Amino acid sequence: MVKTDNYSTIQLTHKTNREENGELERKKSDSSEEAENKENTENSEETESNGEDISSKETDYRDASEEQQSEFQNEVNTLKDIIQDKEQTKQLEDGQKLQTEIVAGTGSSEITNGGNRNLFPIVGAIIALILLFLGIILVVINKRKIGNSEVDYSYGKTEYPENDPDRASVKINKVPRNSPAIITTVHGVGNRSAQQDSFGISDVEDLENITKKGILAIVADGMGGLEDGDKMSQLVVVKMLQGFDQSTGDENPADLLLSLLDSANDAVNRELGSERQGQCGSTLVSALVKKDKLYFISVGDSHIYLYRTGTLKQLNRDHNYAAELDEMVRNGEMSLEEAMTNPKRAALTSYIGMGDLDLVDQNSNPILLKKHDRILLMSDGVYGTLGDENICHAMDVPLKKSGQMINEMIRAENKQNQDNYTCILMEIT
Repeated sequence: MVKTDNYSTIQLTHKTNREENGELERKKSDSSEEAENKENTENSEETESNGEDISSKETDYRDASEEQQSEFQNEVNTLKDIIQDKEQTKQLEDGQKLQTEIVAGTGSSEITNGGNRNLFPIVGAIIALILLFLGIILVVINKRKIGNSEVDYSYGKTEYPENDPDRASVKINKVPRNSPAIITTVHGVGNRSAQQDSFGISDVEDLENITKKGILAIVADGMGGLEDGDKMSQLVVVKMLQGFDQSTGDENPADLLLSLLDSANDAVNRELGSERQGQCGSTLVSALVKKDKLYFISVGDSHIYLYRTGTLKQLNRDHNYAAELDEMVRNGEMSLEEAMTNPKRAALTSYIGMGDLDLVDQNSNPILLKKHDRILLMSDGVYGTLGDENICHAMDVPLKKSGQMINEMIRAENKQNQDNYTCILMEIT
């Protein structure tokens, strides 16, 4: 319990600030009213007293002489002036009190509204920060889902025509009218029980995407005779294409190819695990055509060629033991016959899935392309069967016919141990 100056009692309880302030204001208001009533009573009593004095003076006035009446009249007038002055003073005080209350109420309202207005920017900033934070979380979660998603191994598989004993496919890809290149693919099983070659081409139907990013082509040859060679070659193609799809087009093309290769190699190594690394893997040859420039990268013994005005030129080097044997022949360390009959001649010295890559072939400067240039990417099942002369002969006809000729010539060889074969042909328009 607490007492105010005018001794009115205020009960303090555990309430909110607004409730406490309300009660305090109500109690104080009651106290003010009591004081005001008391003051009014006193003024009334004083007025009545003054009135009685005037009445008394008027009675005495009637009984007095003229001189005394004049004195009485002066006293009455003085009392009337005093009463009138008091009434005017009271009215002035009441007016000032009312004005003070109005001003105080208006100021409180302005302060409250101003405080609310000041809160709006703060609340808006907090909401914006929360939305930004949630957006970042969603982006991180999405990236993790993409990185941890299972690989669709069917991406690089080809559906062969029914009742085709050779299980081979020749296809010309649809491209926009103003595309920088037209593309044909050849893909066959040969005389193997399964297809371990895989290939992939980036989106060639969106001209805007081609202009910004270019065209990426990939051929991967799963290592024959080793388990899961087909899955490893498919994994290489899928990871390369996924990385290219996520690129912006602003990257340096050579750096982008190397980054895609590293991503594919890491994916295969993780898939194999430390115990199986070196027991399974894949080759890779990839070309990126952006505007009028060619960039390539390769690991293993798959080839990339440039065909221009009747000349076929291999652009990359083989990463196999044969290259080392031939170098030993040039240095006089081995005879040509020994090198050619060495049982390890075809063994790869660098391939995806061996762990860290020993050898990577890549052009340091882009190759400037010309109209009607052709770029060929192929597995060893093509060049190992046909040789450069037959491949060059197949380039003398329109592109779609070239793909058909390559397929027909391989089938005509009818090799008992014909390997899987894959070829991507691109002609600059």
